[in-house]
Amino acid sequence: MFHRWLVDDGLAVFQNGKLIFKKKTAAFFKTNFIFSSPNICFMKKRLLLIFIFQCTFSFAFSQLIQTIKGTIVDKESKAPIAGAVIILANDLTGSTGSVSDIDGNFKLENISLGKHDLQIKSVGYQNISMLNILVTSGKQVVLNVEMEQLVHQLKEIKISAYDKSNSQNEMAVVSAKTFDVQETERYAGSRQDPARMASNFAGVSGTDDSRNDIVVRGNSPLGVVWRLEDVDIFNPNHFNIPGSTGGPVSIVNNKTLSNSDFFTGAFPAEYGNGTAGVFDLKLRNGNNEHYEGRAQFGVMGAELAAEGPFNSNHHSSFQFAYRYSTLDWLNALHIPIGTNSIPKYQDATFKLNFPIKKRGKLTVWGMGGYSKIDLVVHNYSSPPTEEYGQDDRDQYFTSYMATLGAGYSYRISNSTYTKITVSKQWLDVDAHHDGVYRNVDYKIDSIKPILGYNFFTGKNSLSWFVNKTFGSQHTFRFGFLAEEYLINLKDSSREISYTWHRRWDYNGFAFMLQPYVEYKFKITDSLIFTAGVHAQIFTLNNNNKSIEPRLGLKKILKYNQSLDLGIGLHSQMQPLYTYFYHFYNLPAMDMQNLNMGFTRSAQIVLGYDKSLNKHW
Repeated sequence: MFHRWLVDDGLAVFQNGKLIFKKKTAAFFKTNFIFSSPNICFMKKRLLLIFIFQCTFSFAFSQLIQTIKGTIVDKESKAPIAGAVIILANDLTGSTGSVSDIDGNFKLENISLGKHDLQIKSVGYQNISMLNILVTSGKQVVLNVEMEQLVHQLKEIKISAYDKSNSQNEMAVVSAKTFDVQETERYAGSRQDPARMASNFAGVSGTDDSRNDIVVRGNSPLGVVWRLEDVDIFNPNHFNIPGSTGGPVSIVNNKTLSNSDFFTGAFPAEYGNGTAGVFDLKLRNGNNEHYEGRAQFGVMGAELAAEGPFNSNHHSSFQFAYRYSTLDWLNALHIPIGTNSIPKYQDATFKLNFPIKKRGKLTVWGMGGYSKIDLVVHNYSSPPTEEYGQDDRDQYFTSYMATLGAGYSYRISNSTYTKITVSKQWLDVDAHHDGVYRNVDYKIDSIKPILGYNFFTGKNSLSWFVNKTFGSQHTFRFGFLAEEYLINLKDSSREISYTWHRRWDYNGFAFMLQPYVEYKFKITDSLIFTAGVHAQIFTLNNNNKSIEPRLGLKKILKYNQSLDLGIGLHSQMQPLYTYFYHFYNLPAMDMQNLNMGFTRSAQIVLGYDKSLNKHW
């Protein structure tokens, strides 16, 4: 017989009334457990797990310092900046600092937990002040900093706040907002979801609390584009409905993201096939020096994640995260959650990073999610009180989305870099409905299939661009995004009559090509001009071609103010499945929507920004 007590100062284990083990820990609670087993090996394993937990618990309370590290590069050319000075601004002694090495890397060690401010300075660049960096015990802070060159060398010191209204994209001067992991957790109602977070921005609103579709300046949610690692991706949400851009639960795991951009209109020429907004998501690199892991249980799901270096040279790294539906776990434990229709979902994200010599970098990444829900009503003996589904049918719904890609970037010189990205994507939505027919006393009369569809879309994507800077004033970029759509749509319904009618029956492919060219001119440090042209060709019919000019202007005023202006033409193809619909009483190949053109939008945006102080 073994007895175990978690006492005030640690762990004590007794056998037959004698103390055989005692360990002091940082436990701040007292409880009592008694267990017995004839299997001594099993008991030893239990005691070992208890000991590990206690040591981990103690270590978490003793780790009160952390490391801040990162990389500093030129915003235009992405070349590393050596010799940049990094100072912990809220260190009263002024002794905590670092200098970036030849690869732009820096490290600040033994930083106390809490919020900190950093100041970053380098000759020929605007100084940066990064505010409210949250340092926690569980993970090192990794920063990717981009510094902007000064057009003219100034005698006085110029310090600009790390303004998140400025975009990571150097061509964006209007309607752009940079966000990071912390913002997706801090904004009210964001639920660690970039789309719900964006609904807090001016001009953006959510449509329904049960979904994360967003309305940008009155435009339809269908006009939102999701981009990941330089390629457009399918709707990254669980339970996504064909043609939509949102859903109840996001597949995007915010903890895997680096600094990313959100545009609310008049976006630069490299973005196309959208009329409302753009999420330009970037996955962060894993920690290339230390192995880190986490496990958590929350509303969005139970999560496991890990990251670290591949080898001892600390160049390559990996990160991986996996989530599983919390509600499904609770249901398995027979905990009532208010409905018998349990949403089941799981998703995973990963990124592998391989620097190649000094100028190249190869990344392999992926994101995907699977979701399933059954809204079953035939087993009710009385009318259901649930607000989900319909009470005259059983509904079975399954969807999955996945994208797998690889990117290679190469710095040709200190003023020129190029990047090529390829990806393979899958999107599948499958549903069928069974009509439930009852008699007057609510007894089952019959159950018959009444609707079923399977919409599958695949996509092969190729993205490529070259970025060239001329001195500190001129930046030129050109490239393209080419996509091949693989389409297989099947649908049958007999809701209108007792005869089955096929509304979709198509298997084919189509191409989308989007070339673009952009130019940025920093007239002065306070006046920036951008211009570009985006072309869009969809090969499904002859009505889907467009040439779209874009212009932008930004003027930085005194007293932390700025004015910006954006003008542009934008277009977007229709939700893909709508092209291939045919009326139920017409031949299968008679598709009335096949020659639809783009939705077109002319946008003019005038913006004014005022920073009241570093907190507002």
